[in-house]
Amino acid sequence: MSRADLSTLPEDRKIRTKLAGIMNRVFRAARALAEAIAHRDVSAHEARRMSQAWLIMTFSIEPATAPGVTELLRLSDEFAFSLYPADSCYLLDVSELTAPGVTVVVARSGDDAVGVGALVERGDGSAELKRMFVRSDARGRGIASGILTTLEGVARGHSIATLQLETGPLQPEAIALYEKHGYRRIPAFGQYVGDDFSVCMAKTLG
Repeated sequence: MSRADLSTLPEDRKIRTKLAGIMNRVFRAARALAEAIAHRDVSAHEARRMSQAWLIMTFSIEPATAPGVTELLRLSDEFAFSLYPADSCYLLDVSELTAPGVTVVVARSGDDAVGVGALVERGDGSAELKRMFVRSDARGRGIASGILTTLEGVARGHSIATLQLETGPLQPEAIALYEKHGYRRIPAFGQYVGDDFSVCMAKTLG
């Protein structure tokens, strides 16, 4: 299906937007794969495996101890510490991610865990998004948006009215992603008050 064929899709705006996003991710993946083949970076067999995995992307609720998640958290730690001082990295560990009221969503390409995010409920109708991370070799494929959308769906199902999050000023891509999804900057809250490396955002769920 070409980009022009989008006009023939159902008129419901949300459906068309989601389908367009999926198609754009497929186009990007196909282009990246074609470039890799052209430069002989992958074999024909590996190319088939990669194309199949890229088209089978899942976003599901899993325990923080699920296969591949610990490695994602390690990479997330490594990334955060490369940008900010240790005392400005507010990273939940596995024990905290398995606590009551915490939901972990994992993105998988086939069986490969490539992204993660968590919803931490506060018990007052609000929740905080934590541990949003996509592996570097899987970025640019809409995975972070998929994780975010899935977490928002969980929040709505749990009657959460307000979502808050904290990211950092050295992550413009993350800030742009959240703004694209309707999050707006707010004054620092909780443990982030007074930290110049914290950018706090919030969204009211409809």
